[in-house]
Amino acid sequence: MLSEIIEKTLPKINKEQSNKELGDRTKYIGSSDVSGCPRKAVLSKLSPPEHDIETLISFERGHLAEKILLKIFGRTNYKYSTQEELIHPEYPHFKAHVDFFFYSKDMKSIGICEVKTTSGIPDKPYEGWVSQLYWQMGLAKLIYPDAKIKGAIFALDLNTGERKEFNSYEPFDLIFEQLVEKAQNIWSAVNGDVKPECEPSLLCGHCEYQIDCPVYDRGKLPEDVWNLALSYADKKAQEKELKNKLDKIRDDILKYTGDEKLSATNEDLMLSVSVTAPRTSEFVKGADLKEKYPEIFEECKETREFPASLKVFKKKKRVKK
Repeated sequence: MLSEIIEKTLPKINKEQSNKELGDRTKYIGSSDVSGCPRKAVLSKLSPPEHDIETLISFERGHLAEKILLKIFGRTNYKYSTQEELIHPEYPHFKAHVDFFFYSKDMKSIGICEVKTTSGIPDKPYEGWVSQLYWQMGLAKLIYPDAKIKGAIFALDLNTGERKEFNSYEPFDLIFEQLVEKAQNIWSAVNGDVKPECEPSLLCGHCEYQIDCPVYDRGKLPEDVWNLALSYADKKAQEKELKNKLDKIRDDILKYTGDEKLSATNEDLMLSVSVTAPRTSEFVKGADLKEKYPEIFEECKETREFPASLKVFKKKKRVKK
């Protein structure tokens, strides 16, 4: 019953909320358009996708992070607005909606904060996040040319509470000009004047228009996916090294405590050590059961799903003789 209510109601809520905050996104080029694949931006305006419930809930997670910060900033003396709309003076169909727009009374000092919710905080902000921020700061500079403008990205993991601020960004004319040129190409493609370009990236895995994409190839990884795979390989190596160290420490502790159950506490360090004696367990070999008693095997078997296995190995560099 609850699932049916959610599936029926949430799409309506999302649409109403999006229209109220962002307007009709098919009528303009926004921050998310210039920060991602032009083809996706074009198709999302010509034939907007119907998002599944999981995606809509993910969108709501983003709104939740903004609400948390809204409560916090509401207790301060900062002047700010949310979802501040910035419009290009020359191209009114180029816009941005800033999550948190801070400003001084004389508008000589402006701060732009882009809020991101994520599962796990990246070591550095994603390229798309940075592009969005430069687009917003560039538009702000056109509207407030005499203001000192600073930008920041605030990443929040709602599952763990981990958070990180990437700051000290300032408007960069060259980057903004490139983004404006990209926006112009997207707009031309929307109007049928040119074909939209494709920019393969990690986000291809989440794209609703992936099926008939002319450049998407599972065997040809874009640079950001290669970088992520490299990071994965490095962290797996660190995980193995850490496990070996933990096993060594564990063995050293057990040599002193023995393997009988005990509990000890050091109040000065608030350290508690618990040791559980080793246990034995019995299990049935599935292969033997299937061979000797196939009928019983079929009657008692369960099907389990396991995530795909990913193995990434770094090649050792060859030393030239």
